[in-house]
Amino acid sequence: MLGVRPVATSEQDLLNEFGRAVLTHNAALFVGAGMSRVAAPDSPDWVKLIKPFRRRGHIPNDLKDLPLVAQYFVQHPEGDRRQLELHVARELSSIRPSRLVGHERLAALPVSEIWTTNYDQFLEAVLPAAQVVVRDEDLADRRTAWDRRIIKMHGGLDARGEWAAQPVITRQDYETYELTHPRMWAALTATFLTRSVLFLGFSFADPNVEVLLRLARTRLQLGGPEHFTVFRRPDNQADRELFPHRVRDLERSGVAVLEIDDHEELIPLLGRLVRRTRPPRLFVSGSGPEIIDVCERLGRCLADLDVELVSLAGAAGMGVSYSMGRAMRERDRYNPNRVTLLFRQRDEPPPDLTERTGTVVYSHLPVEELRRSAIDSSRALVVVGGGDTTASEVAIADELGVPVVPIGSAGGTGQAVWQTLSTRLHELTIGGATVNAGDFALLGGADAAAAVDSAVRLLTQAMYLRS
Repeated sequence: MLGVRPVATSEQDLLNEFGRAVLTHNAALFVGAGMSRVAAPDSPDWVKLIKPFRRRGHIPNDLKDLPLVAQYFVQHPEGDRRQLELHVARELSSIRPSRLVGHERLAALPVSEIWTTNYDQFLEAVLPAAQVVVRDEDLADRRTAWDRRIIKMHGGLDARGEWAAQPVITRQDYETYELTHPRMWAALTATFLTRSVLFLGFSFADPNVEVLLRLARTRLQLGGPEHFTVFRRPDNQADRELFPHRVRDLERSGVAVLEIDDHEELIPLLGRLVRRTRPPRLFVSGSGPEIIDVCERLGRCLADLDVELVSLAGAAGMGVSYSMGRAMRERDRYNPNRVTLLFRQRDEPPPDLTERTGTVVYSHLPVEELRRSAIDSSRALVVVGGGDTTASEVAIADELGVPVVPIGSAGGTGQAVWQTLSTRLHELTIGGATVNAGDFALLGGADAAAAVDSAVRLLTQAMYLRS
């Protein structure tokens, strides 16, 4: 239904601004190690991976610069870069993700370019048709038109668990990157200057975060689109004291920072971002004797918004759709694509439609699968009255993270949902922002006109229609 209050108030800005960049095809993603640890919580971090080589190279534990630890090991008389690379490959290739829901949500975003410093193949698993770039020369491959590409700027493992390209591991690798990977660095710089980039799965303890810091600081004077990053707050006190200074440094450089406590919070955040970048589709649910006036008012109001309606042609779905169709005709703006009425394909004749409105779609899917698919493709669900079927549709929306706006004044399921949510109003958000208590109260009032006006304001917020 309505989500839990976000960790940081800038979540709404991230959803609105980066969501707009995605919809205008002006966005890119940059994925860090935190996303991999969400997918495979037991995967070793760099501290664990480098530990045996730190010991063999007699490198002090208080040296926190992990690429420098790797550098010192390689330079040590007992050091061997090949041993280091084989160890990292063996450890990481043995990891099997327990879930890829976060990566699947990344794949659901209509973004053509995904950068990563991760070596694993989790992104390839959810984007099997994407071009995978691991070497500088891969960027020059123009033989095939790729819709999407994954750019693994620090190298990566192939399907056999072997290195597809020599990985960036040591301090020297980082410092000479522009010379050894000129195309890759030029492409990343061009992306940073021309697209809005969302950096995910990073913390200031991550050695790869210097890629972000370097881009932000060196390109500050050149301007460009706003960028976003989601940073996990540090665990220890010393780093917590330094954290605000690091955040201000990034924000000054044009990178807005959303703070989280755990990388697990990325999954619901990505769910809301996926919802934000869907077409502005509203699922209409409900039925009952008291809904006629509400449906008429709601349809006329929605005709003025950039919104599409979809329903399984229940009483509320038909009522709101007919009203919206009449309003569009009166204003000489009728568009049949703004209304979709879904029916199951059956042997008997199709149902009679009392008005010619919208587009009728017949589906061979089982009704529950059809219902779930329609709700999942929507940015929000509005409830007008309703009984058991409507209650099941609300439950599906709740499970999928689709915001629900219940017009309680029409009775039925809508009233029951409104009453339930009223008890949790203090913790509810919609569209990444807090719910206006006054608007929410009007949803359940006796004044149908006020309830519909309130519903439209909340739907506008839930569906990001102002951005």
